[in-house]
Formats: sequence, C-alpha cells, structure tokens
Amino acid sequence: MLAKRLDKLGNWNPQLFREIKGRLTPRKVAIATFLSLIAQGFVVFYFWILLPKIGPLRSEYTRYCNKYIGRGGTDYCLSIDLKLWWHDIFRFFSWGIFIILVLAGIYMLVADVAKEKRLGTLNFIALSPQSTQKVLLGKLLGVPILIYLVIAATIPLHFWSAYQANATSDLVIWYGLLVGISSLFYSASLVFAFLGGSQAWLASILGAVFLLPIAQMVAFITEGSNIGIESLKWFLFPKLGDAVLVAYGLLLYRCLFRSYCFWQIANRLFRNPGGTILSKKQSYLWAAELQIFLLGFCWHLMNASDKYDFQAAVYFVCCFNLILFLLLICCLSPHRQTLQNWARYKHQQRAMLHPQRFANANSAKAKKTGNSLISDLIWGEKSPALLAIGINLAISAAIWLPSIFLSRQDASLKAQSAIGLIMTLSLILISAAIAGITLLRKSKKRAFWTVIILGSLLFLLPAALLLVFPNPETSPFFWLFSPLAFVVLEYASPTTIFVSFLAHLSILGLLSLQLTRKLKKLGESASKSLN
Repeated sequence: MLAKRLDKLGNWNPQLFREIKGRLTPRKVAIATFLSLIAQGFVVFYFWILLPKIGPLRSEYTRYCNKYIGRGGTDYCLSIDLKLWWHDIFRFFSWGIFIILVLAGIYMLVADVAKEKRLGTLNFIALSPQSTQKVLLGKLLGVPILIYLVIAATIPLHFWSAYQANATSDLVIWYGLLVGISSLFYSASLVFAFLGGSQAWLASILGAVFLLPIAQMVAFITEGSNIGIESLKWFLFPKLGDAVLVAYGLLLYRCLFRSYCFWQIANRLFRNPGGTILSKKQSYLWAAELQIFLLGFCWHLMNASDKYDFQAAVYFVCCFNLILFLLLICCLSPHRQTLQNWARYKHQQRAMLHPQRFANANSAKAKKTGNSLISDLIWGEKSPALLAIGINLAISAAIWLPSIFLSRQDASLKAQSAIGLIMTLSLILISAAIAGITLLRKSKKRAFWTVIILGSLLFLLPAALLLVFPNPETSPFFWLFSPLAFVVLEYASPTTIFVSFLAHLSILGLLSLQLTRKLKKLGESASKSLN
C-alpha cells in the first residue's frame, strides 16, 4: 500500500518524491520525532514548576494562583487557575511553531538551492520534462519536510492546550496565519536563492528582520497587543482596533497575494536566470494593486479636515513611491547583453525598411513596424524599461491625483499636493533614464555604479543641498530637483515651480535622447560585428 502511494506521488511530482525520499530516512524521522517530544516535555515541565501549591506561597506573587489570602504576613494560595496555565502553554507552542517554521524553513530552502547550484543538479532539474510549478512546489513541500514532522508531533499537545484553555477558536486564526506567512517567506527565500544568495544564515537573519513587524501584527490580532495601529482604517471599514477580523483578513490577504507574486518571480528566475525579475505586465498589475491597497489606509487621512493629516498622507505617498519605483527600476531593467541583442534586432528591422535599400518598404509596413516597436517597449521583456516605468508612474498618478482633488482641503493645498506628487514622479522617471544609460556602460561594475548613482540622488543630493542651501525658503528652486521637492513647494512661487518643471521635462528629454542614441549605437556596432 505504501509503495503504491509513493509511486503515485512520484508520478504526480517527481521533485517532491525525490526530496521526501532523500530526507525522510528512518534515522532522521526518529531523531526529529524524539527531539520534538523531548522539547515538549521540557516545556511542560518548565510550566509545571511555575505552578504554585495549595497552601503558603513560595513567592510574593504568582499569576497562576486564582485566589489567595494573607495570614500572619504569609500569603496562602486557595485555588490554581489551570485555564490560564494551559493558555500560556498554548501561546508558547503557537509562537514556537511560528518562529521555527519560518526561520528554519528559510534556512533549509536557501541552503538546499545553494547546494543544488554548487553541484550543478539545479540545471539538470531545469532541463527535466516536469513543469517549473511542480519543481518549485516539490522544493517548498519537500525540503522542510523534517520541520513539518517536528511541528506535526507538537499538534496533539497544541490542540489539547487550546481545548483546556477554551481557545480552540484561536487555532483557526493561528494555522491560517501560519500557512499564509510561511508561504510568503518560503517563496521569498526561493527568489533570494535564485538571485544568487547562497548564505543561508544571512537569509534567516533577513527573514527575522522582516518577520518582526509581521509578528507584531500577529500579536495584535491574537492577543490584542497595542502596537500603534489600532486607529488605522482601510477605506470604509471600521478601525483595526475595533475590528480585529478586518486586520486578520488584510494580513492574510497580503501574505497570500505577495506569496503569489514571489512564486511568479521564482518561476521566472528558475527558467530564465538572465531575465528581468518582473515582466512589464506583472509590474503594471502589481504596482496598481499595491497603490490601491495603500490608498485604503490613507483614505481617511486624505479626506480629513485637518490639513496636517492630509499633508502627512501626501508626504508618505511621495516617499513610498520613491522607494517603490527605485526597486521597480531594478526589477524591470534588462542586462546589457539583452539590450544589445534587442537593439541589434531593431536596428536590422529598421534597415530592412530603409527606402534607399528596399523600395518596397511602403508606409503601411513602416507604420506596422513602429506599432510593434511601441508594443515591444510596453510589453516586451527584452526592451528598455523607461516607457514601462513611465506607465507605472501614470498608473500611480491616476490613482492618487483623484483622491487629492476630491479631498476636503482648500484648492491651493490640493494644487500644491498634486504638483508635489507629479514632480516626485518626474524625478523617478529621470532616475530611471539615468539608470538605463548607466546600465549600458561596458564596465563590469555597471550595476554597482547604478546603485551608487541612484543612492546619491536619493540621499547625498538632499545632504549637499542642506549644506549649500540650508534654508529652503530662500532658495526653493534647487530643492525642487531633490527627492524632497514635495516638502519645499509651499515656499516656491508659481513661476519657480513652472520653470523647475520645464527643467525636469528638458532633463528627461535629453536623457531619453541619450538613451536612444546609445541603444542605436549598440545595435549598429553589434550588427557590424556580425558582418
């Protein structure tokens, strides 16, 4: 019977069968089960020691004494709160399972992919006839199988402690969060490994850093902890402090949706390691979804009567988009060799339509080629990312500008906030053009220099302006070229704003022409080398 089930598993997912067969040996299963039972015994023994005895208390206070009296300077315990005792055991196992499942799983997945890369077996798996989805699913389910076994051994005690503490309803919440959060971090760890990360310990440390705010949200949902988000609202839903289920649904949705995003990225990187991290179509959909999700939390601030709440929301949106689109530039920018191949193909296509060489290159065919070029710039994965970044910025503006103009603030503040957002988006587009030009350099460290240049624009430029022009009120023009342009708009006159915006457009136009010229030259040189 077991052999037949294993055969079915091998036919359904060979990668999962391979992982289980290599890891679930009798020795490893016995060790994992034994360690899990020993750890459970130590936990129960520790909490058993904390229980007071009926009679004189050994200390001044114990949380498990349900009723006590004082006689002659001595406190006597009359009854023990076993429900609270079981509830503490339930909480301990809940958090223990949560931390071990995420951090240990991240370590094992990254270490396994790094080992497969080092031995060369990952390329062999990629060439196998099984689909990428099954390979990645086999990794996610098979690599941490011993961790799953350790946790499965704790489930009976976990369920029993929840039953004794009358917290069985919390089990659904905990295991729902476990599935969502672990799938998020496991998918992200695969992306980390496929991008070249081979240090499993570093992945676990990064996982712990990103897990901390999520753990605070979990503590807020399951225990009602005060973490400062109780007054937040998502669109017209009640405040999170008054509707914990709303917070639970939002957290679970974000974990599952981002898991899907990382899953798609891992799928792309596994089959095409040299491609971009995101496709342009994915960037449009995911950026729009993230902007709408963020708008839900800023909705009540955008519609607040207090202008300071409104300005705080606008400032947050500008800063958030700066960081988001800098990451998006990295995710959408192709490698230099990819751009060279694309430019060579487009150069040859233009040569085919040259009227001096081909008299039958009529205007209809030229128009069709121009349309295909635009379509390739919008959707193609091997074309430059500047137009795609511009479309993402237009999507962001289409979501936020109506919210600004429909707010209850006065017209001048609305106009100032809208201009601040537009100038921030134009600075992002200028950064994308600079990144595109820098990535076309022949230097082997072009990615490093791109990061340095973008980092300088984001951090060093405001610092330099602070030293040269410490008072933005007297010299707002130069500050309008920094990432903090949305802050100093209130000190600038309409003429200054108009001139600076024209300067933005001029810089963007010159950079776009330079990028087009470099791509054309790159395509011509590549074509000449072939001839």
